[in-house]
Parts: sequence; structure tokens; C-alpha cells
Amino acid sequence: MNPDVWVQFFQQQTDDLPGYYSAWLNTQCQAITDVKNGFVFAAISDGFESVACWPAGSDDAVITDLVAKVADEKCGLVTEVDAQQGSLFAIAYPVMKDEEVEAIAVLTIATSSETEVRNAMGELHWGIAWLELSLRKDTDQDNASARMRLQGSVELFASVLSEKNYESAAMELVSGLADRYACERVSLGYVKNGRSQVQVLSHSAEFGKKMNLMRCIASAMDEGIDQRQTVNYPQAKSQGRLITRDHQELSASFGSDIILTIPLFHHGVFYAALVLERSSGIVFSDAEVTTIKNIVALAGEALEDKRLNDRNIFKKIGFSLKQQMIKLFGAHYLIRKSVLLVTVALITFLSIAESEQRVSADCNLEGELRRTVAAPYDGFIYNSFKRAGDRVKKDELLASMDDRDVRLERMKQLSKRNQLEKQGQDALAKRDRAQRKISSAQIEQIDAQLELINSQLERLKIKAPFDGLVVSGDLDQKLGISVSRGDPLFEITPLDAYRVILQVNEKYISSIKSGQKGTLVLSAFPEQKHEFTVNKITPVAIAEGGSNYFRVEASLAQISEQMRPGLEGIGKINIGNNKLIAIWTADLRNWWNMWVWSWTP
Repeated sequence: MNPDVWVQFFQQQTDDLPGYYSAWLNTQCQAITDVKNGFVFAAISDGFESVACWPAGSDDAVITDLVAKVADEKCGLVTEVDAQQGSLFAIAYPVMKDEEVEAIAVLTIATSSETEVRNAMGELHWGIAWLELSLRKDTDQDNASARMRLQGSVELFASVLSEKNYESAAMELVSGLADRYACERVSLGYVKNGRSQVQVLSHSAEFGKKMNLMRCIASAMDEGIDQRQTVNYPQAKSQGRLITRDHQELSASFGSDIILTIPLFHHGVFYAALVLERSSGIVFSDAEVTTIKNIVALAGEALEDKRLNDRNIFKKIGFSLKQQMIKLFGAHYLIRKSVLLVTVALITFLSIAESEQRVSADCNLEGELRRTVAAPYDGFIYNSFKRAGDRVKKDELLASMDDRDVRLERMKQLSKRNQLEKQGQDALAKRDRAQRKISSAQIEQIDAQLELINSQLERLKIKAPFDGLVVSGDLDQKLGISVSRGDPLFEITPLDAYRVILQVNEKYISSIKSGQKGTLVLSAFPEQKHEFTVNKITPVAIAEGGSNYFRVEASLAQISEQMRPGLEGIGKINIGNNKLIAIWTADLRNWWNMWVWSWTP
């Protein structure tokens, strides 16, 4: 084989794949004996197409099916092709790259020897391996270059993030870009009132005296932001698609041959721009532009967050209010606007509409009168007929005490009276008037004593003083037990006279006055409402559950037969009309007034 063929192959660059494939195919076809034709098919979006052939102008129609089969099976194949003269074999191998078929090499060999075909397959296999190694080497070099660029980008981004405030972070970014990409100057500016203003200049903390330079750079920033595209001057000028007048002025006035302007985009707005300038005449390559844009995309968000966080509290509040106003009165945000309109309408309605203000309080029923039935004398309980919860009529027997001693005393006094009557009769028969008067006086004394004993016997029968309900007292377990005079045995309350006892929180007691009306709902009958009138406010507080309550007494307008003493419920006292918003915010206003007062010196 001619050595020049190998020289030509090694000099061929892999950037030109068709030329590289042609040079490789030329070496293979001359190295393998009996090769009639050779082809290389490169992968395209929807199949494979021929990119190299040997000799030039060879027809590849007879191997189309073989190419498709190799692409599907991803392995080398050999097949016999009919020919007019002798036997013709076609051998094919795929060129693999990252487990994908990058290309397919096919050689047709005019031979009838299986040994020659096998040798040709081996030679082609080794040639394919050389081709795959060359392509992989080129890919590895690209990946290494990409990793180096990525590493540099990450290091620069990390240095920006490590700074605590915005100014130092922005200076780190522009200076790092200037050093890394051999820029004479890198500028960062932000849009304010529709125009860009340069805020950071690489390797320069003070640039206030460079007014003309700052004006030209700001104009270049505006030019990129207005067009919303990256401007790579002078490449953009040669393409004729972008306006670069301000970039041209900056280049002519300050000697920057190459200018790259990258607008920064955040939350739907182009808010800043970055300008990189070179005076060396070396243009920014596409890879550099892509890398710089990636760095700016990452660092720009971090810088914006630092810039916003470095503002004072008043600017933050003002900016937040401005954003809310834009969302409320600008375009879009229909739900927010709807909620605002409903809220304003609701507040307006509550500020105009009035309703009756009421104070809620826990309450319970008590009998208006509560009579205690006590033991009339010292003695023993003999029998019990009623207990707590029983309804009683007036003079109905509740219990009785043991009356045996009283009855014996009565019999004793009756016996004395009989004796005195006989003595009086004897004195009358003897006409002894003095003795007769003595006997009469003694009989009168005995009668008075008997009347007292009869009264005692009657009082030993304990009766109800009026119609009502026994609310306490159960003597069934005390039969035969001695009691002393005055010991309480029963408590009775009437069923036709009640009073309502309300426990009003101290926060509302100043609004409660005698004569106010209210409504009561008892827990036992939640479907029924009962009207009442406030009668008395007890000026004594009761501590309960961490709060202070005042006892307020009220009388019911109508009494129901279902009511019983001790029933509990909720009462609401009407204290007058007021605005709905004042009613609903009363607790909040009271709490606020107390809180302000507690912290006011």
C-alpha cells in the first residue's frame, strides 16, 4: 500500500468527519485484498446516508438492506451478493460511540474463498477499532475541555456566593470574569427608571470621574436590553441582525475592539446587563459566550438576592408595597383583585350596617324562693315520704318524727286532768268552794299543757309549706337517727317562680344595666328561647377559669312547665344597636387597648 495514504489519513482532522471517513476508507480498501467497493454510512436523524465511498462514484444500492440490518443488530455481518462475474461478498461493521451506532463501514470483496472473507473481516474489525478510538479520543478531549470550563465556572460562582454583601460579590464577579477571559474591562449595571446605570467596574472601586466612559457603557447595556439579546460586537454587526451603534461608539471612543453585552433576566424582567471589553482583537468564541452566559445566569440570581437583602428596611417596605400595588392595580392577578373587591365590599357593608349588640354569658335557673324545712324538736326520724326531685303539694307529708314520748306525756296529762275533775266534783258535792276553784285552776293548766302537746304532735308531722319541688333532702338513709331542733331536713322551691343567674365577664359588665332585655336558651331545650329582664347586678366578682365574672340576676317573662331549678344554658343580653364591624371587633379592640396601655410609659 502506498505510504502516502497513511500520511494523508493521519493529517486529516476529526473535525471534518466526511473527510476523515474518506481518508480512513481509502486506507482500509488498499490494505485489504480483493476489495471491489467500500462505503461509510453516517447516522442522521432518520437513518443513515453515505458520506464516503471508494472508488469515487460506486453504487451502494445492493447493500442498503445490509446497512439497515447492521444498524438494528449493532454487530458485524457478512452476506453474499449476486454478481455477474464470480462470487461477491459484502462485510459490514458498525462504528460505536457511547453504545450508539455512529457510522457503518461496508466493503464488497470479490472472492470465493471463505478464508479470504474471514481475513478481510478481521482486517475491517481492527480498522473499525482504530476509527472508534480516534473518535473517542476526540470526544474525550472535548469533554475534558468542557470539564475545565465547568470547573472554572463553578469556582467563580462559589467565590461570588462566599461574599457576604452585594458590593463585594459583584466586584468578585466582574473581576473574576475579567481575569478569566482576558478582558480589559467588565462592567455591571442595573436598570433604574428605564435606563441602565453602571454600578460595578472590574478592578476599580471608584469610577465617578469617568463619566463619558460610564455613559457609553450604559448606552451599550441599554442597546442589549432593548433588543433582549446578547450582543457580540463586531460579530453582530457583520450579521446585520442587531443594532450595534452604541457598541460601535464605545469601541471607537475607548479602544475596545471586542465587546460582549449580556442582558440579565429575572422574574419576567430584564433588570441588568453585563459588558465585557477586549482590546486584543480576539473575538469571543461561541464556547466562551455560552460559558459566560451560564456563569451570569447562576451568579445573577445570587447577586440580585444579595442586592435586595442589602437594602435598608424602608426601601424593602416601599418595594414590597409597590409590588403589591402593581399586582392589585396592574394587569393579571384576577383572583387577587377579586379578593380585594370582596374584602372592600364586606368592610364597607360592615361599617354601614347596624345590628343589635348582645353580651353572651353562661347562666342557670334558680328558684325565686327557697324554703328550708327544719327539725321542729330534738328527736328521731321515724318515717320519710319524699326526697329531692319530688314534686309536693302544700301541707303534703314529707316525713315524720318519733312521737311516742309526746303521746305518753299526753296520756299522763289526761290522767291528771281526770283526777282533777273528780276532785272538783267531790269539792262541789261537799260545797267546798275553795277546793273547787283550786281544781278548776289546775284543770285549766292541764288543758294548756295538752294543747301544747297536741301542737307538738302535729309539728312532728313534717309537711310541705307550699306547692313546689324538693331540691334537697333524703331521709330514707337516716331513719332512726336523732336530729336536733333546727337541723335542715328538706329544701323546697316553688315551680312557678324562677330567677336567671348570669355570669357576665368583667370585660362587658360596664355595658350591663338594670332593665335590659335578653334571651335565654337552656341546654335541655335548645330549640326554645325565653325572654328575660335584668333586675340586679351584684357588685362582687367571682374568679373562675382564669377570668372574673359578675353575678347578674334576671327575671323570666314567661315560665314553662318544663323548667326545673338548676338547668343551665346561654343567655344573651341586648345592650343596644351598633355597627357590625364594631360588634365583631369588640374583643380585638379591647385587647389592643389593654396591650397598648400595658406598654405605654
